[in-house]
Amino acid sequence: MAWLQVQLAQGPPGGGAPGAGNQRGRRERATPGEVQRLPTETFAGEAELRGWTVACLKDELRRLKRLADMRMIYSGGSSTNEMWTHLLSGVAVEKAELVRAVLMARGGNSGISCAVCLGNYESGALLRLLPCGHRFHQDCVDHWLIKQSRTCPLCSKRV
Repeated sequence: MAWLQVQLAQGPPGGGAPGAGNQRGRRERATPGEVQRLPTETFAGEAELRGWTVACLKDELRRLKRLADMRMIYSGGSSTNEMWTHLLSGVAVEKAELVRAVLMARGGNSGISCAVCLGNYESGALLRLLPCGHRFHQDCVDHWLIKQSRTCPLCSKRV
C-alpha cells in the first residue's frame, strides 16, 4: 500500500502529471494540399493485366523499376529483378511471367488489398502511391494522412 501511495505521489515513470501516463503526444498530420500532390494510379488486377499487350506489360515493368530505383522502394523482390535481367539481356519470357512480375512490382501480395480498410482492390480503383512505395485506396489513406498521422500506415515512413 505504501508503494502505491509513493507511485501516485511521484506520477508515472518518466515524469508528467499523475493520471496522464497513457496520453500520447499530438501526431503531426499532413495538409490536404500535401496529400493532393502525392501520385495516384488505377489498380489493374491479374485478369485485367492478362489483357494487356506484352509491350504494355514491359513498359509498366520499366516504369515501376524506374520508380523503385529513384525512390529506393520495394521493387517486387528477386523474381521481378530476375525478370528485369531477362528483359535487358533479350531472353524471351512468357506473358504470364510478365503479368506476375508486374503484380509483384506493384506490391506483391500486399498490393492487392488496402491496409487501412482491409478491403481488396477492385479493378479500376484509384490508389494513392506514397513515397515509400506502398499503395492504398485514395480515400482511405487521404483520411489517414490528414486526420491521423503524416506517416505511412504500413512502414511509418514520413510522407
